[in-house]
Amino acid sequence: MIFPLQNYETSIVLTYRFETFDIPATGVWKGRIMAATKTAAKAARKTAAKTATRMTQAQIVSDLAAKCDLSKTVAKDFLDNLAALAVKEVKKNGVFIVPGIGRLVKDSRKARMGRNPATGESIKIPARRVVKFRVAKACKDAIVPPKKPRS
Repeated sequence: MIFPLQNYETSIVLTYRFETFDIPATGVWKGRIMAATKTAAKAARKTAAKTATRMTQAQIVSDLAAKCDLSKTVAKDFLDNLAALAVKEVKKNGVFIVPGIGRLVKDSRKARMGRNPATGESIKIPARRVVKFRVAKACKDAIVPPKKPRS
């Protein structure tokens, strides 16, 4: 990330990855450098937001173990068995419901005609089976509140 340390009439001192750069700040350069600084800061915030919020399996196991007064081994076995049960049930019945979160559903897509975007040629897309996750309404509304109707 680029951080402007000082902004003088003659030069701009920037820090990038623990290195300091002294760049002349005359006319066009000054605007471009400041725009690049803002763009880099915005990109860094997006990247930090993405990486900082994801929980690893180990974090989920330790959190589950702490909240349910279980050992980490039992909590990990629970998660592994839940995943295996979900796969088995979707294969057998076509649906697995996790109450309050959503449902894992096996779905069939019909064969259809498509186009090759490079050549424009018509191609046949074969039928296939896919797995989808449909989020429960209560879970969706808790994460992303519904919009209020305009008056």
